[in-house]
Amino acid sequence: MLLKKRKVAVNLANKAKRRRKIDKLSDEEPEDINSFNKELAEIAERDPELYEFLKKEEADIFDEEDNEEDDDEKSEDEVEEDDDEALKDKISDNEEQIAEPGEGQSSVPLKQDPETGRLIVSFELVDFLESVLLAPVSNGKATFRYAVETSVKAFISCIARVGGGYSKLTKDGQLDYVVYDEQIFDRVLRLCFQTMGRSLYRLLNPVKGSIRSDQKSRKYKKCSHFKNWQRHRSLAKFYLEAVHIFLLELNSNQVIVAAIRAVADLADLFIHFPKLCKNIIKCLVRIWSQQQIEEARCIAFVVLCKIARMETNFFPKIYKSCYVAFIANCKLINEETLPFINFMKVSFIEFTLMYPKLSYQYAFVYIRQFAIHIRNAMIAKRKDLIQRVYNWQFLKGLQLWTSLVCEGTRRFTSITEEKPSSNNFDDKNNWFKELTHPLVEIVLIMGRLFPSSKSLPIRIHCLRMLLNIQRDCNVFVPALAFAFELLDDLAQMDVKRPKAGKGTTKGVNLEKIVRLSNEQLEDAGVRQHLAQQLFLSSEEAIKLLLSERCPETLLTPLQGRLRRFLKKCANREHVRLFTRLKFQMMENVKVYN
Repeated sequence: MLLKKRKVAVNLANKAKRRRKIDKLSDEEPEDINSFNKELAEIAERDPELYEFLKKEEADIFDEEDNEEDDDEKSEDEVEEDDDEALKDKISDNEEQIAEPGEGQSSVPLKQDPETGRLIVSFELVDFLESVLLAPVSNGKATFRYAVETSVKAFISCIARVGGGYSKLTKDGQLDYVVYDEQIFDRVLRLCFQTMGRSLYRLLNPVKGSIRSDQKSRKYKKCSHFKNWQRHRSLAKFYLEAVHIFLLELNSNQVIVAAIRAVADLADLFIHFPKLCKNIIKCLVRIWSQQQIEEARCIAFVVLCKIARMETNFFPKIYKSCYVAFIANCKLINEETLPFINFMKVSFIEFTLMYPKLSYQYAFVYIRQFAIHIRNAMIAKRKDLIQRVYNWQFLKGLQLWTSLVCEGTRRFTSITEEKPSSNNFDDKNNWFKELTHPLVEIVLIMGRLFPSSKSLPIRIHCLRMLLNIQRDCNVFVPALAFAFELLDDLAQMDVKRPKAGKGTTKGVNLEKIVRLSNEQLEDAGVRQHLAQQLFLSSEEAIKLLLSERCPETLLTPLQGRLRRFLKKCANREHVRLFTRLKFQMMENVKVYN
C-alpha cells in the first residue's frame, strides 16, 4: 500500500512540475492544468487517506506560492508593460468616479464635452489643482493623490494639442480630459513643470539613508529608494512617458527650457526605467546638439551628466551618442556654427573627464579609426580617400581628441600633485599621455599627406595641434620643423601675383577655412592672414623649444631653411615678416647660450 502511494505521489509531483513550467512560460496548454486539478479532486473523493498522505509527503503539489515567485522573476520590460496596462485600465475604470465628488476628490463640477464625452479642464479645476499641489501639507493624502493623477491626465490632454504622440499613453487612444483654452493650457504646463517632480517624490516617499549592501539585485535596489514604489510606480512612469513625448512633439523655443528643467528634477526617476531613460537620453542629446537656445543646450548637458553620475551603466550610451552628434554637426563651419561646435567640444571633454577609466576604451577605438583612414589615404592616395581626410568632420574630430588629451594630461598633472588620492585622476586612469604618440603620428601624416597651396589652412591647423600637444603634454614634437615645411607652400602661393586686393574677401578667419578656393587663393588679404598665422605658430614653436632647453643643433638646420625661403619668396610683406622671425631665432639662441 505504501509503495502504491509513493508511485501516485511521484506521478503527481511530475505533473505539478509540468504545470508550474507551463504557468511560467505561457498558457498554451490549459487542458493539462485542468486535468491535473480534476485528478486531485477525484483522489480526494475516492481515497481521502491517500489525499492526506499526499498533503503531508508532497506538500509542494498544493503550494500555490510557486506561481507568485515565478511572476517575480519577470524581466523589467515585462513588468513595465504589465504596469502600463494596469494603469490604463485603472484610468479608464475611474473616469466616472472622477466626475463625481467623493473621498479624496474635489467638489469642482466637471463638465463633459457633448461631442466626445471627455471632461473639460476648466479654470476652477486648475485652481483646485494649484491649491493642492502648491500646498500639499494642508491637504489629505487622498486629495493630494487625486490632484496628482488629475494633473497627469490634464497634462496628457495638453500633449494632444501639441501632437499625436498621446495615443501611446492612453488605452485605445482615448483621452479622459480635453483642453480648449490657451490660458488653461499654459497654466497646466507650468503647474506640472513646477510641482510634479516634488509631488511624485512625495507620493513615492523616498527612503532615508543609504541602500543596504546586501540588496544585490538591481531591481530591488531601485524599489528600495522609495517606500511606496510598488503602489505609485505606474503613475510615475506614466508621467515620465508624457514628458518624453512632449519633448519630442515640442516646437516652441519658449517652453523647451522649462521642459528640460522638469526633466532635470525627474532624472532620478527616469533611471528606474532603463528603456524610458534611453529614450530621454536620445532626446536630450538631440537638444544638446541641435537646439539654437544656448540655455537649453546647457541644461540638457547638465541633465546628461546627472544621469551618468547617478547610474554609470548609461555612461556608454550618452558618450557614444554625444560623439556621433558632434561629428555630425561638423559638416559645415561658419560664423553661426563655430561657437556652437566649440561649446559641444568643451562639454564633451568635461563629460569624458567625469569617468576617465570608462572613456578610455571608446577614445582608443575612435582614435584608431582616424589612424585607419589616414593609412588608407597614405597608401592609395586616391582622391576620394584624401577627401575623407581633408574635410571639416575629420579635422574637428582630430582637434577634439587632441584637446581632450591635452586637457586630461594637464588636469592629471595638477590634481595628482595636489591630491594624489583623487578618485578620477590616479595612475590607473592616466591614459591621456599614452595616446599622445599615436595622435602626433596621425597629425603629422595628415599634414604631410597632400602638400599644396590650397591645403595650407588645414596644414596650419595640424601645426596648431602639434603645438598644443607639445605645450600641455610636456613632450618633444618636431613642430618647428613642420612649420618651416609649410613655408614652401606659402612661397609657391606667392609665385603668382594676387588678382584681388586686400580686404576683398571680408571676415578672413583661419578657424572657418579648411581648404582654399580659387578666389581665396588669389586674394591678397587671405594670403596675408595665412602668413601671419604661420608666423605666430612658428614663433610659439621657437619659444617652446627654448623653454625646454633643447640643444642649439636643432635650430641650426632650420635657420638655413628659413634663409632659403626668404631668398625665393616673391612677396615683400612675407619676407619682411619672416625676416623678423629669423632675427628672433638668432637672439634667442644667443640668450640660450
